[in-house]
Parts: sequence; structure tokens; C-alpha cells
Amino acid sequence: MNVMFSLLPLLLPLQVSKAEPVAAKINTVQLTVSRNKAPVPRLRYQLLPATRDLKPMNAAVSYHRAILIMGELARPKLEEWQKTEEKMQKALASPLSETPKEFLRQELGKYPKAVGRELELAARCQYCDWSYEAREEHERLLLLIPEIQKLRDLARYLQIKVRLALAEDRIEDALNDIQTGLAMARHISDGAIFINNLVGLAITNTLLGEIEKLMTHPQAPNLYYALAHLPQPILNHRRAVEGEMRLLDSLLPKLKDLERKMNAEEARKEYEQFHQRYLNAFGGQIPLDLPNNQLALAAWTTLKLPSAKKFLIEQGRTEEQVNAMPALQVILLESTLKARDLRDEIISLYDQPYTDALKMASQTGKKIAQVRATETDVLTVLTMQLVPSAERVLESQFRTERKLLTLQTIEAIRLHESTTGKLPEKLSDIQIVAVPKDPGTGQYFDYEKTEKGFILKTPPLTGINIQPITSWRYELILNKK
Repeated sequence: MNVMFSLLPLLLPLQVSKAEPVAAKINTVQLTVSRNKAPVPRLRYQLLPATRDLKPMNAAVSYHRAILIMGELARPKLEEWQKTEEKMQKALASPLSETPKEFLRQELGKYPKAVGRELELAARCQYCDWSYEAREEHERLLLLIPEIQKLRDLARYLQIKVRLALAEDRIEDALNDIQTGLAMARHISDGAIFINNLVGLAITNTLLGEIEKLMTHPQAPNLYYALAHLPQPILNHRRAVEGEMRLLDSLLPKLKDLERKMNAEEARKEYEQFHQRYLNAFGGQIPLDLPNNQLALAAWTTLKLPSAKKFLIEQGRTEEQVNAMPALQVILLESTLKARDLRDEIISLYDQPYTDALKMASQTGKKIAQVRATETDVLTVLTMQLVPSAERVLESQFRTERKLLTLQTIEAIRLHESTTGKLPEKLSDIQIVAVPKDPGTGQYFDYEKTEKGFILKTPPLTGINIQPITSWRYELILNKK
């Protein structure tokens, strides 16, 4: 897989210009949990390795070693793999009491034990450098990232380990493997590409699902403090944002070069350099027609010049300053300013609170769809092809944070019940710990006592077009024995 193809799923949502809003789906989760108190000390169990325990090593080395070791496994035929995968999906969806332990042992036995050792070591490294930045300058969109799918396979290995440990009542082993998996998710998201961030989020959500299963185990500790101790957001998307900006910076003309005084020959060289950068980035083929001879270039310049001049004057330059510029400089400067502003509009969404960002992302998506249908400026159109869909990335980040805070709220309710002997009438009654707020509403999650336990709901958000599941209804039965 390379960067260009990894971005395709992110780009597709922006290609529908008249999509109707999709109603958010509500996923019902039924859990039977036991009364439990907080461990002593409160942070006896942590869901990420403690900073003091990390070694000054690069985790990427151990992940690649684990991939190489895992690569020695015999690959089954497609039909056999599909049957096994179907059986595995069923096993992982089953309640803990019905876990097919022998099947999981058999599947886990296919992996060399060295895979687990490498993942343990990787999770306890101080940093993870995938070296994408050093390669982007030369490979750009042709950068290969073959490890991405393999890292998903390693996450499945850890999920099987966690589930088998829970089924065999090895709670501390399960918590250790969850810790290793969440550390791996954070390390993957450190890759300066949005696809890494999305894979990291997917793995995090898988492990949050395993924490749900763990909460149903009668011997499981209350994980309120462990969940509260996780960083927020659990994955840092800043590096991915900077990576996407750097990728576009390597393709777009630099403003300082275009804003200097130049003659017609220098402007022509700037255009030729830009043309060559895009040829290199797309492996010799540009997905749009660009003038590639003098006659076509002259016609293109004549067509674009009036609107380009008008734009620069509207941005504050005087008519005298614009008229003094060579025609190609005017056109390239206008195109570069528009392209960079569009990029910055999308990137700046990640600096906003989730609900605000999602609303603005929806508006930006409509704007881009409209521009895509009418815009003829080469740099603007190519920028839209390269900048990932903010909606898709933000939805994934929001869904993960909302899920994590929902689980923390459940543990706060259980902690209150185990301390006071009764469930709270409302969430504000909980005083022993801080109850997190719903990042979608800024209020407490919807809570309701029932005869056997309680219901906790994350309501659908109004005015936001969110396609993946971001709302849940947790129905908990409290076993007080």
C-alpha cells in the first residue's frame, strides 16, 4: 500500500455533492456487571505503560521485527481463511461465559511466542519513529506503507490474547495485553499520515470493546481511575496534521518564491518546476490536463490572467503592482494562495472542539463538492484530491473519545454504588469521583435507573451528518452478589 491509495477511502466522502444527511445509528450494548471497588492503590492498573518504565528505544524496530516473525506463518487458502475468520468473528462476539477457549488457544498457537515478546518491548519504548518524514521529501505520494495492514494483524493477535486471558480468569494478563495494544495504537498514530491515525483509532476502539468484556468479569477491578488516567485525546492527531501539511508543501509552489520580484523567464521556470513536481508525485502522470507546450501555455495564460489579476487586487495588492508582474507569476500566485487557503481551512478544523469541527467539516465538504464541480484552477483541484476528508477523520476521533468517556462514566456509577450501597438518582449525585461530560453535548450522558441496574445513553447529535455509529445505549444489569 502507498500513501496515494491509502488516502482514497478518505477522499471518497467529499465526492458526493448532494448527499442527504444520514441518521446516526444507535448501538445497544447489554452488560451484566458485578459490584466492585477501586483497586488499592488506585492506579494499580494502568492502560498505558508508565512513562518511568519506558526505555530510550525506537518502537518501530520491534514492530517490524514482530511483522517479520509473523510473516513466517503459513498462509491458508482463501476459502479456509474465510471459514476461520467467520468462526473468529463469532467467537469474539460471544459472551465471556460462552468463549470457545480451545479454538482461541488453537489460533493463538499459530503465532510464534516471539511476536508477543516484540510487542511487549515495543509498547515500552519511549518513542516510535516510522521515518515517514525523511522519505516523503523524495517519494511523496508514492511512499509505500506496507506495515499498515500487518499492524492490524498484530492487533488481532493481541485481541485474541486478551479474550482468552479473560475466559481463563487471568485478569492481570488481559490488562497487560490491553496496555500493550493501546500503546501500539498510539505508536501507529505517530506516523505522520492520516491513515496511520485512523488505523490507530480502529485498534483503540477494538481494545475498548475488550475493556467492555473485562467489565463483565466478576473478578475485574473497577477501571475508573485507569480510564481517567489516559491522555485526552487518547491519540494525538497533531503529527498527522503536520505530515499532511508537509506533503502538500512539498508539491505546492512556495509563496516566498512567487512573491519576490521576477521577470518572465523566471516565472516560466517556476511553472516548469511546479509541473515537474506533480509529474514526479504522480509517477509521471498528472490526473489533470496541464499545458505542456508553448502554444498551450500561452492560451492557458490568456484565459486565466483576468480572473487571477482580479483576485490578487481583491486580496490587497494594487493594480500597479499586479500589472508589473509577469502573467505566469500572477496566475501561479493566485493558484497557490487559493490552494494553500483551502488546505488551511481543512487543517484548521482539527483545532476546534469536536462538535464545532464536525459542523464546519460538513459545510467545508459541501463547499469542496461545489468547487470541484466548477473550479478549473489546477492547484486548487489537485489540493482537494490530496487533502483527506476532515469529516471522516474527525468522526473517528470523536467516536473513540466518546466511547472512552462513556466507559469511564459507567465505572463512576459502579464506584458510587459500591461505596454508598445504592445507585445515584442522577449523575450529579456522584461526589466520590468526577463524572466526565459528553464531548458531543457538553452535558452529562443520559442516565436512568432501572429495576435491575441502569441505562446510559449517548444521544445522536443534531445538525451534524455523522455516518458511522457514534451513539450507544448501554443497558447494565448490576449483580450485587
